[in-house]
Parts: sequence; C-alpha cells; structure tokens
Amino acid sequence: NSGNCCSDCASCGDGVCECGETCNSCLTDCPPTCGDGVCECGENCSNCPLDCATGCGDGCCTGQETTCNCPSDCPGACCGNNIKEPGEECDGTDNAECEGASCSALCKCIVMPTVSEWGMIALVLLLLTGLAIKFGLYRRQVR
Repeated sequence: NSGNCCSDCASCGDGVCECGETCNSCLTDCPPTCGDGVCECGENCSNCPLDCATGCGDGCCTGQETTCNCPSDCPGACCGNNIKEPGEECDGTDNAECEGASCSALCKCIVMPTVSEWGMIALVLLLLTGLAIKFGLYRRQVR
C-alpha cells in the first residue's frame, strides 16, 4: 500500500466515478455528461453541441451558422451571393438563366405573365366575381 488512496482505492467498475478515474480510464463509472461544459469521451458537436460546438470551423452547422457565413460547416448553395451555384436557378445579378425574368430572394426565376395570360387572368376573375354575386357570396353594402 503506497498510502495514496486516490490511486489505491479507486476501483473501475464499482459504479462510482472516483479520484483518478475519468471517462478515458473508466467509462463505465465516469460516462460523459452532455451539458457539463466539457467536450469529452465520444461527445462531439453533432451529439453534444452544448459542450463541443465551438463555432465556424468545428465541423458542425449549428447556431447562427449558414451556408453563406460558414460554408466549411454548412455546405451547399449560398443564395444571395450573386453567384449561381448548383440547386439555384439564378442568384441576384447572376440571372442569365432567367431569360429576361428577374431573380427572387429564394434564387428562383420570377416569370411574369404575358399579355395574353393577363387577359386570361382578368377573364377568370370576372367569371368568379359573377358567380359569387349569383350565389349570394358577394353582397353590396347598402347604406
């Protein structure tokens, strides 16, 4: 007996995390606890972001990270950077694919109706208004 109870008394497997035991030396007695502020033994930013997420560059897309402000952690197209990337129809001023239409904030081409399509829309609205009046769904207010 060396007189050092810390090393002599600790017994891995007794269900108590004692002096000298850690999750590295005795995982059965000292399992990692997510949320304790220490990223340890099997915890990572995916299974325990509270302890392990350190910000952009940690390999996990968490918190305020996006494809635009942290592409290393959040891969994918960054809508709004004026560069058309895979999955985008257009992006800001890079709207050559839209053929005269404009680019939306969601990086999709906005196609405006043609003159004949506007005429069809007006006709449908007139018909719907007429039906609403006929079936009493629309009433003029009488004062």
